[in-house]
Amino acid sequence: MERKCNTCGIGYKQNSNSQKLCRECYVLYRKNYMKEFNRLYREKNKKTLKEKSLIYYQKNRLNKIKKSLKYFLENKEKIYEYRKKRFEDPLIKEKMMVYNRKYYKSSKGRKSSRKRRALKNNIIESFTITEWEEKLSKTKGICPRCNKYVSTENLALDHIHPLNKAYCGRIYTIDDVQPLCKSCNSSKSDNLEIIS
Repeated sequence: MERKCNTCGIGYKQNSNSQKLCRECYVLYRKNYMKEFNRLYREKNKKTLKEKSLIYYQKNRLNKIKKSLKYFLENKEKIYEYRKKRFEDPLIKEKMMVYNRKYYKSSKGRKSSRKRRALKNNIIESFTITEWEEKLSKTKGICPRCNKYVSTENLALDHIHPLNKAYCGRIYTIDDVQPLCKSCNSSKSDNLEIIS
């Protein structure tokens, strides 16, 4: 039996009495319906989905890393070419520079760069960003070494026992680090110096 589609008005062969849309319109309707359904489901079950995602990541972490490394090694030239082309665009280059400047000035960015150095030397930092920020706030922006006010943003994290002199597998706690101004931290270099 020939019937007209409710959406586009094109005639189609009806398979059942409940069918009101042609095949193309039905596929489009179903796609949009499922998109909306999934969006609402994700909003409703944010917490459980996050937990499931975390569990899945923890179980498959090594496989994921292996896959991404394998892909990188197989497509090195392609990836480098894409990055090079992308950074030739001055707008993207400027955006990335602004983002990186902002990120590495934040406590999270500083922590990541310290982590990279610590991983290189096989050293573990067991304190959190909140513990570090708490220690920073106690100084009220004054460098404990030179007693100058430099504000808390300009105080850098200094390892009392320098990273390059630490033994392999050393664990740094919040008591093994101290806030110093950048100039004091640089002049201290890799000397062992405890400032109370």
